[in-house]
Amino acid sequence: MASIPATVDAISSSSKLSPNEKEQLLLELGTPAIPFILEKVESGNEELFPTVIELTKGSKVEAKESVENIKEWVTNNKNAFNDLKKHVQEQK
Repeated sequence: MASIPATVDAISSSSKLSPNEKEQLLLELGTPAIPFILEKVESGNEELFPTVIELTKGSKVEAKESVENIKEWVTNNKNAFNDLKKHVQEQK
């Protein structure tokens, strides 16, 4: 779990992976990757938002395909994942 932030970085910045390949690899990381994917989306990598939609299905803070302003949604909702982010960062 400690490698999740670096793995999200590597996947999201890869020029060798298609958007679909990135989404599949990020989905394999699961829920613990959400806060780190949100950081990438907020910094302009909006192609990753479908992964957020998939990973948040059924959660209290569910992203929907109908979101019009993706960055605004992320800014307004990223704090809901602070405890998860802290938990991941504390793993060794």
